[in-house]
Amino acid sequence: MPLSNGTTAGLVWADQERFIITLNRQDYWNRQGEIHWGPQAGYMALREEILSGDAPRYHPDFVAYRREGEPHPCRMPLGRCSFRLSSIPGQSHLETRTGIGFLNHTTRVVMDPAVSRLHIESELPEAELTPACAPEVSHYWKTHNLPAPVRFTTQGIRGWTQSGVDHRTICVALRVCHRQTVLTVVFGDDPEHAVAHANDMLMSAPEFEDAVKASTDFFRQWWKQTPKISMEASHLQEAWDYSMFKVAGMCRPGSPPPTLQGPWVEDNALAPWQSDYHFNINVQMAHWPLLAGNHAEQYLPLIQQMREWMPVMNTYAERFAGVSQGVMLPHAANDKGMLADTNWKCQFDAGSAAWIALQLWDYYRYTGDNESLVSVIYPMLTGSLRVYAAMIEVSPGEDLFWAPSPEYVSPDQGIWFENPSFHLGFIHALVRAVGQAAAVLQQPEPALKSWEALVGRLPRATVMNGEIAVGSGVLLHESHRHLSHLAGIYPCETLDATGEDVALCDHTSYCNSKLGIGNWVGWSMPWASRIWTRMGEPRTAGFFLDHFVRNFTHKNYFSSHNAFTRGLTSFVGNRPPYIMQLDGTAGYAAAVMDTLAYEWQGEARVGTGIPPQLGDVEFEGIVLPGGRIASGYRKGDHIETHVESDESSPTHQTT
Repeated sequence: MPLSNGTTAGLVWADQERFIITLNRQDYWNRQGEIHWGPQAGYMALREEILSGDAPRYHPDFVAYRREGEPHPCRMPLGRCSFRLSSIPGQSHLETRTGIGFLNHTTRVVMDPAVSRLHIESELPEAELTPACAPEVSHYWKTHNLPAPVRFTTQGIRGWTQSGVDHRTICVALRVCHRQTVLTVVFGDDPEHAVAHANDMLMSAPEFEDAVKASTDFFRQWWKQTPKISMEASHLQEAWDYSMFKVAGMCRPGSPPPTLQGPWVEDNALAPWQSDYHFNINVQMAHWPLLAGNHAEQYLPLIQQMREWMPVMNTYAERFAGVSQGVMLPHAANDKGMLADTNWKCQFDAGSAAWIALQLWDYYRYTGDNESLVSVIYPMLTGSLRVYAAMIEVSPGEDLFWAPSPEYVSPDQGIWFENPSFHLGFIHALVRAVGQAAAVLQQPEPALKSWEALVGRLPRATVMNGEIAVGSGVLLHESHRHLSHLAGIYPCETLDATGEDVALCDHTSYCNSKLGIGNWVGWSMPWASRIWTRMGEPRTAGFFLDHFVRNFTHKNYFSSHNAFTRGLTSFVGNRPPYIMQLDGTAGYAAAVMDTLAYEWQGEARVGTGIPPQLGDVEFEGIVLPGGRIASGYRKGDHIETHVESDESSPTHQTT
């Protein structure tokens, strides 16, 4: 049961004897230790080295490197609360409409929607609070000489404090009071202040029924705001309900934006990929369902993060491309925008910032948030283009540049490619967005004409033998989890897969299908579904939705990076520990809405892509840009749809 208020999280689970609540906070980072770019890590130096045929795989002058002995910046595992109840855990279930977990017939658990308090409807004097102590975690603390947790008991409150992480102290504490046990996870400048903060939180805790009412009220409003979707396929329906419930807890206004695991970092190991911010698909996918799902307010943490990181992104752009007022994001970052991964081949990826910029432009198109457009979105759109413009070499024959295609390695050309299709899609989409944004702001963009001339010379994708290539001279040679070379179909929408580019897209899908999906992961499936929806193939889009739910989610719809079913992909995780990630769950919810209603280049496409796998379906309240609301149903072969515009003048279509 993934309970969370966006900042504090409790992952409720059970073994054969005990109930366990794994605790964490989305702002609990070890920021000690830094990863640096080498002194020559600029685009021209890299390009020269690559063209010399001696690509610097691990050369310290070029790679992102960590000083010997320093800890790795990462989200930290925290610990758990475990306890026994009279009945077995098999009676437990989660009520997604209220946020209430039922541990048995008499005991409930609920997260306060506003503050760091988790309430258990039982007096549990024997409840055990245990700091993370798995061998991998203990080794990390010892290796980097970080202090051990310190237990305390005071004034009826007990718990532990953990110092030594980012010059702060985190405190986990509980209090057993009248007919309930209350948990909290808070910070303080030092152990004394952290314990005092926890004491204040626990002593001011409301009665359990008041906590239930607060959660019920929050989720009543949240689901009222969320599109209503009813599918005949019960497993897809339950997965949708669970996914949107988890989306409700991944972040809230005032919380941090979601990392790879969201706030639910487990305590049995160090978090996979540091549970950092991955900007080459994962952060983007976590935000996919928010706009169509009518929860644009959950974009605010990401917008605030980009606002705070703007000086850091400007510095990266100046360092890498030599431009001022440019923006670049490392593909993996901690919560301060610092590098969190030494995988150098991905850190120098201009597409990370470009993709975020385009999603924030979509946020504006849905909300009309002019302040964010001026302060964050427009600077990111133009800043991303400045970096690309600095990378592109203008020549009489063909303009060209070199860049990675996320995490793809060619056996012949390595990790950087000439004119990657991934980046070509973003360059074209950015120029389109900048032109539209400048018109909205009614201010001239001095560089727009030169950028428009640039995309007039650059192809929308690199094509070889009638197929979308990874880059010049490089066709996809193996099944690969990143579908980046198809970015022109989605998310950039620069290729019309059912119109003028249908032959190109069809042949590409034919060639890629021969490679199969044997190296795909969980989040690949909703991405593929969204692409196939835009290719006008509902059955294929539905296949990937069904495949994700059946093989990448557990029986409680807990989703995983790896497949739970053997023989389908090389990324297999059918035995614990599983790799839990947020992206696939959120991506699935977005892909479901896509099959019912989406927009392509300003055109509302409603009811045109409903997969047969959903069965009969009814939907209401899916949001399209400009405040349009889509609804409709399919019963048998009959489809009826409605789109209500800002002016409340509905359009009606029957198929």
